[in-house]
Amino acid sequence: MSVEVALDAVKRVLKVEKGRRLEIVCVGGGAWAAVFACLLKRKCQDVEDQVRIRIWRRLGKRVSAAQASKLLNHINQDPEVLQRLRESGKLLRYVDASLGKPLEPPLTADEILSDGFCDTLEGATLLPMELCTDLEEAAMEADIMINGIPSTSTMEVWAPLRHALSRRTKRAPVVISLAKGVEFCSEPAPHILTPTRMIHRCTGIPLDCLLYFGGPNIAIDLWRGEYATARLCGIDELRKPLAELFSQSQLSVWHNRDVITHEVMGGLKNVYAIAAGIMDESSKHSATSNSVLFSNICAEMTFITHVLSRRPGSLSGPLLSDLYVTMLAGRNAWYGKQLATGALSAADGDVVPGKGHIVGVSAVKAFHALLANAMVPLGPEGALRPALDLLVTLRGLHGVLFEGLSVPDFVDRMRLESLEDPAETLLSLEVQDGLAFIPTLLAPDAVAPSRRVHCEVRTGMRKNLSEPFLSDDKLAAIGIDVESMDKFRTEYLAFRAGDAGGACGEAAVVTTTAMLSKAAVDGMPQGSKNASRMKRSPRSKEVLSRISSKSDVCAVSVMHRDEPINNQTPSMLEIEWLH
Repeated sequence: MSVEVALDAVKRVLKVEKGRRLEIVCVGGGAWAAVFACLLKRKCQDVEDQVRIRIWRRLGKRVSAAQASKLLNHINQDPEVLQRLRESGKLLRYVDASLGKPLEPPLTADEILSDGFCDTLEGATLLPMELCTDLEEAAMEADIMINGIPSTSTMEVWAPLRHALSRRTKRAPVVISLAKGVEFCSEPAPHILTPTRMIHRCTGIPLDCLLYFGGPNIAIDLWRGEYATARLCGIDELRKPLAELFSQSQLSVWHNRDVITHEVMGGLKNVYAIAAGIMDESSKHSATSNSVLFSNICAEMTFITHVLSRRPGSLSGPLLSDLYVTMLAGRNAWYGKQLATGALSAADGDVVPGKGHIVGVSAVKAFHALLANAMVPLGPEGALRPALDLLVTLRGLHGVLFEGLSVPDFVDRMRLESLEDPAETLLSLEVQDGLAFIPTLLAPDAVAPSRRVHCEVRTGMRKNLSEPFLSDDKLAAIGIDVESMDKFRTEYLAFRAGDAGGACGEAAVVTTTAMLSKAAVDGMPQGSKNASRMKRSPRSKEVLSRISSKSDVCAVSVMHRDEPINNQTPSMLEIEWLH
């Protein structure tokens, strides 16, 4: 698909007026956000009259002399960049900064971004980017906003935009979050809060305008043209045209409707990437020792997906592939290696010059708190116990980062864990059957179902969630079978589109011998009266119904027979079941 066609499709779905250019603003200038914005700008370079792409980052972050010196060496190796900076008169600023000379104004991260460099992406020349200096003005005008802010700073950056967003004269902007961090919240029930939910809470942007874009990939590899895939998660109407716009010759963008689960899994892999970095360095890069750790952390991560998700099988591929690439070349694994060598310590904090924010550190804290409050029936004789008790690696990482545990002690704990196969407990039949699943960890308004395995009727659960669209896990949280709901959605859409077969896929009439009085009919809601539009079957049918009710859950079974009973056709009453 050409970029012109892709842009037109996005403009249509966003209801951008004909002849007006699409306004895109990237909020945040870290490595991933800068590469994403530059990839999109490069793809759209021949249609700049139809789309404007700008990038915002916080002002004033100074570039150190060491960073400027590395930048200057990189500039000198690229004749085109060297000539461009000479002609613009900016080259001397890099020279003076590399020598430590005081500059007024100083050389900053936002300035070098406008020259095509990112302070956390060493050794890469990007495209010179147009800077956005007024984020509130951008929030009022942008059609698409890209969130590249770490989860620890999301509220700080986005909350001040609420007033500007409320003054928009057009629909809310679509926000695509690149962030993979998570935060722990204790109210109304212990749960994980992801960047899209933070933005929703502090700005009021509707959840159906919030999407997530994630790996597995490494930013600099994408920019260098390495083949990669990514996932865009959100509602059908938006994600399909946007996926076409973001796709590149070397980047295949898949799409999925489940936003929150993929966000959480993106944060989880950063936790275990730190552990992988520690063990790799501690074992002197032994392939055998690393394989033992990989087996253990895969068991822990898979167990956590069973605690968080009703359909964990669909997450294993994206989660493990994201972990794999992060272990190979990600900053969280690099950070773990620095802890093991002593080059860094936990006391140095989670922002490293030249690397940026190590989001895995806050993710360790969030998941530790969450799973300490997640009670699973996996104790002796099915007794409840915190899920954290079963997660040696996560407990050990928390010890290293927040409790003063030494790296050698952490490694010893990991080796002790390997005396027995942790998968025997973490991936037991009970876990695989869904006994450990706690829907409130991702949907705090849900009420956890009964712990009975293979239970067909889940009671005591709320039938409403505050969000306008439901992910698979939220459907499961309110007791709805996801596969059945998928089938129902498909058939219902066909019914609404005029399919004569009806919502159930065949011409059908629900009949009963009961008659309603005119007063009862008049008291029906309009939706029930509209049931009279449904077509009668050309053949009479016997309907045998069995209705059983438990609490607020009602199941109806209907059976058909072609021949009438005693040659008499029962009186017909067409009804619509509204739940």
